[in-house]
Amino acid sequence: MPLDRADRQQRRLRAEVTSMSAAVDDKRLDVLVEVNSADLRIGATNDVLDLAELSALTGARFTICGPLTEAFRREADRRGARTIVGTSRWFSRRALPLYAASVARWIARLRRLRPDVVHLNYPGYGPSLGCA
Repeated sequence: MPLDRADRQQRRLRAEVTSMSAAVDDKRLDVLVEVNSADLRIGATNDVLDLAELSALTGARFTICGPLTEAFRREADRRGARTIVGTSRWFSRRALPLYAASVARWIARLRRLRPDVVHLNYPGYGPSLGCA
């Protein structure tokens, strides 16, 4: 798709989203997403960033966590998403005390952030954020 056409299409989509959001109440939707990769070359990671950027016009605010790189943090900031330090620990009987501590940290973060939606992107077995 030529760049000019893509730019026009993106502007048209933004205008549609903005007009749709006028019909919605002023409550902001807070979404917490944990990604399992910060590789900016793969689809799922870019999908989260695209969703954060495009839904900002509706009043949604995305907070992204996981094993994030500095490059990912900069890109998220550029697209209007916040990032926090926090990564789930996968369930393991051998490391149960560490898992329990991770769940407790996530409970504290969730109390502070108070997200409306928590999305785990490609979680492993029993992520501590999911348990919290």
